[in-house]
Amino acid sequence: MRIHPFIRIAFFAYIILAVSACAQAPKITISIQVIDEYHEPIESAHIRTGYIRPEGGDRVIIGQTNEDGIFEFSGRPGEHSIQALVRKAGFYDSEKRFSVARSVQGYAVNMDTDVAFVLREIRNPVPMYYSQKRLVEVPEFNRYFEFDFEKADWVKPFGAGQIADALINVSGFYNELDDRKSTLTIHFLNEHDGILVGDWFPESRLRSPHVAPESGYQQEFTVTFGQEKEGRKVENFGSRESDPLLIFRVRTEVDNEGNVIRANYGKIEEGISFDGVWDRQSHINFRYLFFNPDPESVSLEYEGVISR
Repeated sequence: MRIHPFIRIAFFAYIILAVSACAQAPKITISIQVIDEYHEPIESAHIRTGYIRPEGGDRVIIGQTNEDGIFEFSGRPGEHSIQALVRKAGFYDSEKRFSVARSVQGYAVNMDTDVAFVLREIRNPVPMYYSQKRLVEVPEFNRYFEFDFEKADWVKPFGAGQIADALINVSGFYNELDDRKSTLTIHFLNEHDGILVGDWFPESRLRSPHVAPESGYQQEFTVTFGQEKEGRKVENFGSRESDPLLIFRVRTEVDNEGNVIRANYGKIEEGISFDGVWDRQSHINFRYLFFNPDPESVSLEYEGVISR
């Protein structure tokens, strides 16, 4: 069978390009160190990583850390960043994508890379109420409505809530596309209740602190966004999304000296977002809302779902 000259030329061109790609992808060594929250190395942590080969196809790499908490491998990645998952019994998984490239005369070139993963200890996980991407429709703009954090809903008759933990209001104005403003306000009814922006650990399966902070809670919390026009200049301001981790405290009881006796704590991972007052249907999105129903516990470690 005769092969058409054009097909033959295309085939050899493909071979040349594949060989060239392999030659251009330098062989590098990647060193992954796994440590705990006290910067101590973790031995026998399980690593699963890999990359796309320059010639196509995936290379999967599995291994364990040595006594110094280090796992090394070499290869020719066909991409400039690599994903890795780290696991160890007694710790929360850690996963992230990291760069293996450096800029050389304006070009990204893969080089030897050292990267650290921090594993966070599993301490005291507890059952919690959990709502994922809870969309709550705003009944009316420029008006406060009672909200129950345990039920993640408005208090009756606007929702299934029973206890008013806070008042929530979406307010603002719309004059034109370039002149508008919308504000989400959460006002807690108990003077000892409130909300704060917590430390965020996006690489860990436990993305919040292990326990809720003792202080720092604000009784009122706002998120504002919009656009304003000055002459011909239009500027965006604010954001329709809050910070990525919010920790709240509700139903707080204190002694005569103001010390907290008991309270319910919770967290909202990936924050809160909301629609503007100009949207036909406005919703508040509580991305991942956790509520610890035990008033004697300050744990933010999630063990499992409690049915509502």
